[in-house]
Amino acid sequence: MTENGTPKLDPAGLGETTDDYIPGRRPLGERLSASAPVRGVTGWAGKVPQWVWALIFAGLVIGYPLMVQNAYWVRIGGTVALYIILGVGLNIVAGYSGLLDMGYTAFYGMGAYTYALLASPQFDIHLSFWLILPISMVAAIGLGVLIGSPTLRVRGDYLAIVTLSLGNIFQILLKNMDRPVNITNGPNGIVLVDPPSFFGFVFRTQPQYFYLIVFFAVVVVVAISRLRFSRAGRAWAGIRDDEITASCMGVWRPYYKVLAYISGAALAGLAGAIFASWQKAVFPENFGMAELIAIYCMVVIGGAGSPKGVVLGSISLVFLGEVLRPYGVYRMIIYALLLLLMMRFRPAGILREKPRKSKSTVDEAIAAGGLALAGAGAGGGSGGNPRMMNASATATERRPTGKDRTTSSMTSAPAEVEDGQILLDVQGLSKAFGGVVAVSDVSFHVKKGEILGVIGPNGAGKTTVFNLITGIYKPDAGQVVFKGRDITGLRSDQVAGVGLGRTFQNIRTFNLLSVLDNVMAGAHPRLKGGVWAGIIRPPGIMREEKKAELKAIRHLSFFNRPLAERKDEFVTSLNYADRRRVEISRAMMLDPQILLLDEPAAGMNPTEVEEITAQIKQLRDEGFTIILVEHQMPVVMGVSDRILVMNKGEVLTEGTPAEIQANEDVIKAYLGVQHEECVITEPKRESLTKGEPLLSLKGVGAGYGAVRVLSGVDLQVYPGEIVCLLGANAAGKSTTIKTILGNVRATAGTISFQGEEIQKATTVSIVKSGIGVVPEGRRIFWRLTVEENLEMGAFSSSNDTELIKRGKERAFEQFPILRERRTQKGGTLSGGEQQMLAIARALMNEPKLLLMDEPSMGLSPVLVQQIMDIVVQINEEWGTTIFMVEQNANEALKIADRGYVLQNGRIVITDLACNLLADDAMKAAYLGG
Repeated sequence: MTENGTPKLDPAGLGETTDDYIPGRRPLGERLSASAPVRGVTGWAGKVPQWVWALIFAGLVIGYPLMVQNAYWVRIGGTVALYIILGVGLNIVAGYSGLLDMGYTAFYGMGAYTYALLASPQFDIHLSFWLILPISMVAAIGLGVLIGSPTLRVRGDYLAIVTLSLGNIFQILLKNMDRPVNITNGPNGIVLVDPPSFFGFVFRTQPQYFYLIVFFAVVVVVAISRLRFSRAGRAWAGIRDDEITASCMGVWRPYYKVLAYISGAALAGLAGAIFASWQKAVFPENFGMAELIAIYCMVVIGGAGSPKGVVLGSISLVFLGEVLRPYGVYRMIIYALLLLLMMRFRPAGILREKPRKSKSTVDEAIAAGGLALAGAGAGGGSGGNPRMMNASATATERRPTGKDRTTSSMTSAPAEVEDGQILLDVQGLSKAFGGVVAVSDVSFHVKKGEILGVIGPNGAGKTTVFNLITGIYKPDAGQVVFKGRDITGLRSDQVAGVGLGRTFQNIRTFNLLSVLDNVMAGAHPRLKGGVWAGIIRPPGIMREEKKAELKAIRHLSFFNRPLAERKDEFVTSLNYADRRRVEISRAMMLDPQILLLDEPAAGMNPTEVEEITAQIKQLRDEGFTIILVEHQMPVVMGVSDRILVMNKGEVLTEGTPAEIQANEDVIKAYLGVQHEECVITEPKRESLTKGEPLLSLKGVGAGYGAVRVLSGVDLQVYPGEIVCLLGANAAGKSTTIKTILGNVRATAGTISFQGEEIQKATTVSIVKSGIGVVPEGRRIFWRLTVEENLEMGAFSSSNDTELIKRGKERAFEQFPILRERRTQKGGTLSGGEQQMLAIARALMNEPKLLLMDEPSMGLSPVLVQQIMDIVVQINEEWGTTIFMVEQNANEALKIADRGYVLQNGRIVITDLACNLLADDAMKAAYLGG
C-alpha cells in the first residue's frame, strides 16, 4: 500500500515494495554487447508452426478472465499486460540500442501525471481518455528530448549514472511541486482520476480493464516486433554493437540514439496514462527504483532484444511472485534461488534473441540481378566472371533520402569524374594524439578505376589516414577533397553518404545480427523509411527492402555461394575469413565510389589469400576504386596499380609495384633486412618430450550449442617446449585455446595441467594455476593506459607488489616502445604495439605456460620476425613453455619444437617442426590443397 492507502502494483509478489530486490546478474550493458549469441529453443517446440503457438496463446489470453473467475487474478493479468508495454519500450532503448537508461520510470511517471492532471478534479479538467493518451505520449517524448539530447553523448556506466540521477530528480519534483503552485499535490498524489470510456461505455470492472490493457499490449508488441529488423532497427543494432562502424555505414548516431530514447519514452508515457486511468490515482512512489528494477528484470530475464522474450519475462516474473506468496517468509528465498538458477543456466534469457530468417533465396537474388557472380556456383571459390552492379551509380541513386538527415549537409551531388581522373585528393594531412604524432603532412591522390596500395611497418599511420579520410578523426591540418569537393572534417556518416565505404583492421561486425542483416546495414544511407515506415511497412518501403535484401545476397555470393547460403545465421557463427568477406560485402552495399580495405587478407590461409586477391581485382574491373592497406606483400604487389609507402607517419615514397620492390629504403623500412632463407631439416634442439607433459588433452570434444567443433583432440605440451597448432580457418584452433582456458566447456575428454584435471575449472582458477594467454585480435583495454593494461595482467596477484614491479620492468626491458608509451591509451597504439602490449600483459603473472592465438596476425614482415624472436627469447631465457596457434605456418615452424595439424576439429598430423615444414600432407591439410 502507498502512504495514502492506494494499492501499489507489486509485479514480483515481493510485498509492498521491491526496493531491496536487485538480481545478481551481469550488467545489462555487458549482456547486450555479448559477441556470441546462442541458439534459441529447439526440439519438439521448435517444430510447431508459429501461427499455432500464436492461436494457443491468443485463446489463453482471451479466455483468461473467464477461466480464473477472480477479480484479483484478473488484475494480476492486467498488471502483466501493463508491464509488457513498459518492457517493450525499455527494450527499444536497452535491448535494441544498448543504451543503459536508468531514468526510464520518469517517462512512465510523466505519462501518468499528464493523464491525471487532464482527467481529475486537480485542475477540474476532464478530457477524453482517447485524447489524453497521445498528449501523455507527447509529454513523455518532450521529456525524452530534454533529457536525451545532452545525456546521450555518454554511454555505458556514465549514461546509467546520469539517467539514474535524472530519474530520481523527477521523483523528487513530483513530491515537491505542491508549492507555491499546487501542481502534483506533492506526496499525497492526485486522486479521483477519471476512468477510460469508449462512446459512452465506461470501463469499471477488472475484466474490462484487462481486455483494454491487453489490446494496447498486443498493438505495441506487434508494432515493435515489426520495427526490429527495419532500417531503423538495424541502425539501433549497429549503435548497440559498434557505434563507430555504424557511423561509417551512414548512421547518424545522435539522431538514432535520441530516436530510440523517445520511442521508449512514448511507450512509457502510454503505459503511464493507462496506469493512471486504471488505478484512478497516481503517487510519486509509483515511479521509483522498485519499478525500474522490475521492468529491467522482465527485459533481461525474458531475453533482451526479443519482444516475445519481454512478454514471457513479464508473465514469469509477475505470476511467479504470486505463486510464491503463500510461502510467507520463505517466498523471498525461493524466488531468489529460482532466479539465480535461471540466470546460471539461461544467462541470455528465456527467449533469446534470434537472427531474422529472410524469405529470399540465393537463386532468387542472382536471377533478380541477372548477374553471374564469382563463386555463385556450387563450388564457391573465385571462379567465374563477375558482372556486378556498377559502382559508379548515378548521383541520384547515391543520395541519401531517409528522413533521419544522415547526410543533410551534403545537399548537392559532386561532379562526376571520368576514369583516370583524380577522384580523391589528400593534401598535408596531420594528426597527433597528445604528444604522439601519428600522421604528419601526408599527401597523395587516387585516380578513378585504380587500386592504390598503402604499405608500411606497423605504427606508420596507415589506419589513422583511413580514419582521417572517413571522418572518424578530425585532422589537425590538411585537406581531403573528393570529386572536387572538400569533405575535410565531415562526420563519418556524411562521408559514407557521399560515396566512401570502408572495412576495418580488426573485424567489426554487428554480432547480434544475422549475416544478411549485417550486409544490409551498409545500405542505410541508400534506403528510406524511419520508425513509422518500419512499423506500417507501406508497399514502397517493402519493395525497397526486398531490393536491398537481394542485392546483399548477391554481394555475399560474389565471394562464394556457401557464404550466401548461411545468410540467416548469426555472423558470429562464421569463421574469421568469412566475417572478413561479410565486412567487405557490407561496405559494398554503400555503392561506394571509393572502397577502403584495411587488411582484408589478415588471418586468411594462402588459398584464401589467393581468392581474395582475385576478388579485389574483380571489384576494380567492375568499377570500384580501391585504397588497400595490406601487410601481405603478394596481395599488394599482385593487385595494386600504384603503391604508397608510409613510415613513421610520413609518406616515404610511391610508385609502381616494380619500383617499390626495387626501392632500398622501402626494403629497409618495411620488409627489414632480407637474408637468404635457410631450409630447416634438423630439430633445433634435443627433444624435450620427457617425463610428464605440462599440458595434456585426451579425447577432447567441444563446440557451441549444437555445433560440434572439436572431436577427439589429443595433444601434449612438455615443459620448455614451443609447440604450434596449425590448420585452416574454422579448423578449431582458437576453440582449442578457449577450451583449455574454460571459455568453452569440453563436452568430452580430459584436459590436464601440471597433472591436475582442469576441464571443469573456472577460467579464473585456470589462469591462477599458471597459464597466460595472448588472445586473437590482441584484446587490449582501449581506454586504459599501457601501464594500466600491464597491471590488469597481474590482476589475480594484485597484492604482490614485487611481482607487478618485476613484470613491468621486464616488459619495458623487452619492449622499450612500451616504456615510451606507458601513459598513452591502449587504443591509440599501432597494431604492432598492441601485440607487444598483449604479450607483455600475459607475462605479468609469470605463467608456466603461455597460450598464444595468432600472435603475428596483421603484422608487417619485419614485425612478424621480431615477434617470433621474442617468443624464442621468452622460451629460452625465461623458461616459459609456449603453445601457439598460428596462421603463418612457415614462421611458426621455424621456431617450434613440434607441431600439430588440425583439420575439421581433429588432429590429423603431428611431428617435429622440421619435418612438418617439408611435409606435403601438412601443406595439403593446412593450405586446403
